[in-house]
Amino acid sequence: MDDAHEHARIIRIARAMCRAKRLDPDRPLDGAIPAVTGARPFIDSLPSSDVPTWLLFVSEAKKFVAANQDGTSQL
Repeated sequence: MDDAHEHARIIRIARAMCRAKRLDPDRPLDGAIPAVTGARPFIDSLPSSDVPTWLLFVSEAKKFVAANQDGTSQL
Protein backbone atom coordinates (compact mmCIF):
# COMPACT_ATOMS: atom_id res chain seq x y z
CA MET A 1 0.00 0.00 0.00
CA ASP A 2 1.35 3.43 -0.85
CA ASP A 3 1.96 6.08 1.78
CA ALA A 4 -0.43 8.62 0.25
CA HIS A 5 -3.31 6.14 0.35
CA GLU A 6 -2.54 5.13 3.93
CA HIS A 7 -2.25 8.78 5.06
CA ALA A 8 -5.61 9.57 3.44
CA ARG A 9 -7.19 6.58 5.20
CA ILE A 10 -5.75 7.63 8.57
CA ILE A 11 -7.12 11.13 8.10
CA ARG A 12 -10.59 9.82 7.18
CA ILE A 13 -10.63 7.57 10.24
CA ALA A 14 -9.32 10.31 12.55
CA ARG A 15 -12.03 12.68 11.31
CA ALA A 16 -14.69 9.99 11.84
CA MET A 17 -13.42 9.35 15.37
CA CYS A 18 -13.59 13.07 16.06
CA ARG A 19 -17.20 13.25 14.81
CA ALA A 20 -18.07 10.19 16.90
CA LYS A 21 -17.07 12.22 19.98
CA ARG A 22 -19.45 14.93 18.76
CA LEU A 23 -16.61 17.29 17.93
CA ASP A 24 -16.28 19.34 14.77
CA PRO A 25 -13.17 17.90 13.08
CA ASP A 26 -12.44 21.18 11.28
CA ARG A 27 -12.72 23.42 14.32
CA PRO A 28 -9.32 24.84 15.29
CA LEU A 29 -7.95 23.73 18.63
CA ASP A 30 -8.24 26.31 21.36
CA GLY A 31 -5.17 27.29 23.35
CA ALA A 32 -1.86 25.47 23.22
CA ILE A 33 -1.38 22.60 20.83
CA PRO A 34 -1.33 19.37 22.84
CA ALA A 35 1.34 16.75 22.30
CA VAL A 36 -0.24 14.53 19.68
CA THR A 37 1.72 11.35 19.11
CA GLY A 38 2.06 10.57 15.44
CA ALA A 39 0.54 13.82 14.21
CA ARG A 40 3.70 15.92 14.24
CA PRO A 41 4.12 16.08 10.44
CA PHE A 42 0.55 17.34 10.09
CA ILE A 43 0.89 19.88 12.90
CA ASP A 44 4.24 21.18 11.68
CA SER A 45 2.74 21.96 8.29
CA LEU A 46 -0.03 24.17 9.72
CA PRO A 47 -0.04 27.56 11.44
CA SER A 48 -0.95 27.08 15.11
CA SER A 49 -4.28 28.87 14.66
CA ASP A 50 -5.25 26.40 11.93
CA VAL A 51 -4.65 23.10 13.77
CA PRO A 52 -7.92 21.18 13.41
CA THR A 53 -9.43 19.07 16.18
CA TRP A 54 -9.24 15.83 14.17
CA LEU A 55 -5.46 15.81 14.71
CA LEU A 56 -6.13 14.73 18.29
CA PHE A 57 -7.31 11.40 16.86
CA VAL A 58 -4.44 10.61 14.49
CA SER A 59 -2.65 8.35 16.95
CA GLU A 60 -5.78 6.31 17.60
CA ALA A 61 -6.54 6.16 13.88
CA LYS A 62 -3.04 4.81 13.20
CA LYS A 63 -3.54 2.14 15.85
CA PHE A 64 -6.89 1.23 14.31
CA VAL A 65 -5.40 0.91 10.82
CA ALA A 66 -2.50 -1.19 12.12
CA ALA A 67 -4.84 -3.52 14.00
CA ASN A 68 -7.17 -3.87 11.01
CA GLN A 69 -4.81 -3.95 8.03
CA ASP A 70 -6.99 -6.27 5.97
CA GLY A 71 -10.39 -5.05 7.14
CA THR A 72 -9.93 -1.30 6.64
CA SER A 73 -9.28 -1.24 2.90
CA GLN A 74 -12.71 0.26 2.28
CA LEU A 75 -12.51 2.96 4.98
